[in-house]
Amino acid sequence: MTPEIMKTSISSFIAAVGLFVCHPVSGGTVTLSSAGGSQFANKSGNTLESGALVRVGTFDLPSATREATLSTTKDYHQLKAWFRPLGEGLVGRGSVLQAGTTGTSSGLRINDLPGDGGVFGTIQSINETQLPVGTQLFVWVFNQSTPEASDQWGIFTADTWTAPPSLGNNTLSTASTVRALHGTSALNQLQLKAIPPTFANWAWKTWPNHANPEQTSHSADNDGDHIPNLAEYAWGLNAAGRDTPRSSVNPSSVPGQGASFSFDVPKQRPDVVVSVERSVDLQTWVPAASVVTSSNAEFDTHTCTAAAGTKCFWRVIFTSAANN
Repeated sequence: MTPEIMKTSISSFIAAVGLFVCHPVSGGTVTLSSAGGSQFANKSGNTLESGALVRVGTFDLPSATREATLSTTKDYHQLKAWFRPLGEGLVGRGSVLQAGTTGTSSGLRINDLPGDGGVFGTIQSINETQLPVGTQLFVWVFNQSTPEASDQWGIFTADTWTAPPSLGNNTLSTASTVRALHGTSALNQLQLKAIPPTFANWAWKTWPNHANPEQTSHSADNDGDHIPNLAEYAWGLNAAGRDTPRSSVNPSSVPGQGASFSFDVPKQRPDVVVSVERSVDLQTWVPAASVVTSSNAEFDTHTCTAAAGTKCFWRVIFTSAANN
């Protein structure tokens, strides 16, 4: 027997939040407030702690299909590409037109005064070139101080959450009828959800400093362990360190019975298909039959068995089934 071959085919108060810009005084103001409304909470219903990141802005998508598109999009980088920020608590974020609303040390962040889970913040002198009057606004919340450190997020909106007119003020109140596009809105809470497990999100978390496409491709083997990225993701391995594959050849100790091959199939990676092929000569490969022989919360273990006295090679195939 030779080792298997792997292949890939691809309400709280934010103290002193005043975000000012050097635009004409005629610009409008947006106030984000949870006073008398729902509190932000994690997926378990525990109110968010001090420092959780809040972003306010819109998504550059057709208005007729925007919410449907957002609710089914799982890739952080795709969502970020569509997002046009009005204000957020990360230094240096925003746009040339509205950069003054971002980059303060306090930012638009949830904190614990007077209680966890709420938020109050003001964005002033909004440039109508950046966000025209009536533009639908969204609040994008993370459970940590940066997206990279977070494992949960939520995207929320309401009919009344729109960009204000000149000299006007619009309050993004969580007492409104809030719709959750990612997360849930119920029981006086706006609950976040786990960041979806996709290959793209795994690559973003694994290489948060924007690695080059060659490093993050499905077939790349950055740590030299002969396990490509798509397999590292599917099997929950470490792409930055050498791993042992979740598969093994098992010689038979029973007379008249052939060797077997076992491999793990993930339960929580819907964007990757794991299958197995067999060959007698390493030239011609055909699909191999397997049965589930054990299972846990993360994986089903599949096993293939060769006929007694026959030569057999197996390889695990990882195929991307990504759809954002």
